[in-house]
Amino acid sequence: MKCDFVHTVILLSAVTWAATANAVVAVPPTLEVNGRAVASSGVSNQSDQETLPPGVRTAISVSDEELGLFKYSAAADITVPKLQVFGSYNNLGATPLGDGEGALLVANAKLRDTISLIAPSDSPYVVTAELVVDGTLDVDGSDGTVIAEIKLDPIVPNELSKSSFKKYMVNGTILNDKISVSFGFTGDVQFDIESALFFFMNTIVANTAISADFSNTAIVNLLITSETGDPLSGFTITSSSGNFGINPVPVPAALPLMLLALGGLGWRRRRRAG
Repeated sequence: MKCDFVHTVILLSAVTWAATANAVVAVPPTLEVNGRAVASSGVSNQSDQETLPPGVRTAISVSDEELGLFKYSAAADITVPKLQVFGSYNNLGATPLGDGEGALLVANAKLRDTISLIAPSDSPYVVTAELVVDGTLDVDGSDGTVIAEIKLDPIVPNELSKSSFKKYMVNGTILNDKISVSFGFTGDVQFDIESALFFFMNTIVANTAISADFSNTAIVNLLITSETGDPLSGFTITSSSGNFGINPVPVPAALPLMLLALGGLGWRRRRRAG
């Protein structure tokens, strides 16, 4: 079995999601982070979890390192909301490390929140949850992999959840890569939104150093549109954590300055005309 630790985490997540698919009561928002590495003295294993409320922390993190061998970190912040992971490992020896049965290095972060929407009308609409991923991979000579996942689970009897994920296994830079899942609704609705970011490595060849830097964050966005993709407004939006909000429709960065400049020109013209 490859990467027991990570597969266990994913399996437990799948069980949790399946169990809540038919739920009619919102689950508390949670943050979870984990890190694990094979160190010279044994195994470093760091983990943390926060449930909101009654927890007071809206951001959690873990990290550890052994100079010259490994470094990892994982963080989750529900106020943004965002996920971050980082891992590096150096095999300075003359032989490969890892047997493929257990992880040499793991870093993962997860968050979950419950969103309530009060619709302004009975017209159908679409809710899209997306995970925007940025990071860099340098994993040649290993099986280092990053997995990003996003999931929507309506709190409606007999309504199944939807999820989407992507693997990153090739060296390079990932910029603004979006993973999304959508649901169509009518009227008021409540749903859980979950996201996860994993990095794991089971094997590495001799005289090799690898790294996965996804500490530039994976941002979770929630979008509401018509069935034709037009942005909608007028919804009353709340979340169990009290932090999750709707991203506004993107506006080019130069547009506010342009409008300000045009307004100034108009004021000058009116003043001259007066």
